[in-house]
Amino acid sequence: MYYLKTLCMMLLLIACTSSTSAPEGAPFSHYEGFGKYWYKGEAEITTYELQQPRYGQMRKGHAILVMVTEPFNKTKYVKSDDPEAKDAVTVLKYNLIKRFTTGIYDYSQMESVFTPVSKASLPASLKVTYSNQDWCGQYFSSMTHTGKGLYIQHHSYFEGAETKKETLAVDLLEDELFNVIRINPEILPTGELTIIPNLLTTEMLHQDHAAHSAEASLKKNENGLMTYTLSYTDLPRKLVINFEGEAPYAIESWEESFKSSMNGQELTLKATKKKRIWSPYWNQNSHQFDSLRNVLGLSQEMND
Repeated sequence: MYYLKTLCMMLLLIACTSSTSAPEGAPFSHYEGFGKYWYKGEAEITTYELQQPRYGQMRKGHAILVMVTEPFNKTKYVKSDDPEAKDAVTVLKYNLIKRFTTGIYDYSQMESVFTPVSKASLPASLKVTYSNQDWCGQYFSSMTHTGKGLYIQHHSYFEGAETKKETLAVDLLEDELFNVIRINPEILPTGELTIIPNLLTTEMLHQDHAAHSAEASLKKNENGLMTYTLSYTDLPRKLVINFEGEAPYAIESWEESFKSSMNGQELTLKATKKKRIWSPYWNQNSHQFDSLRNVLGLSQEMND
């Protein structure tokens, strides 16, 4: 039994630890200190105060953005156990968790995006997944960048949408913009473009996955922050991302404006930074680390 427990702990560490070495090939990122910042075996964790539209009303909650580099198997589209394998590529991954309440019940949502740091051009991300859980049920989707396009698999508890599969032409993804900013904001596309909107928001608004026309701009503000604005021309949707104007270009806040599917009213999601730390969180799962939730401004109510 002792050896079985030891083996399980070793497998858990392999599954969660971050990349500690730079990838081969020309870097997608060009700023000095990229490797020193991202290849130290820890994750950047940022918490945000969240104002989330749902059912035509604004809801209070929080968001957690976990960003880390790790080896990724570009053939199987999963984290690679062997960073040196021929199919392994170093990616910047973000996990975005959002939690908020609607009346008596609550929501938990998560998005994950895997973007190679050595890719030469956009679109770059190899995989996007998202899920939604509430008291009614849950749904889950994944999008993988294959040689034949963007392949989407969707599973839901709703009749008529329980299982869907589709393939889209390869296009820029709104979901990969956070990673692009952190890797190299100089390659953010501006001007007129086509882009696939945020997959989770699209699902919440009961819209089809498709590329849409938009206009994008990038500017530096007097406070030293950069603002990337994406305004769709054929959808009532706008995205504004504010990030540090110097490396490592941390995400400070963002807003998403769109029309409610309930009453057609334009509402705006707002996420504003509360705390940011570096942590090997996968090793910090005992009670002695409960206080770190206070550092991040998160409730410990589940530990009471």
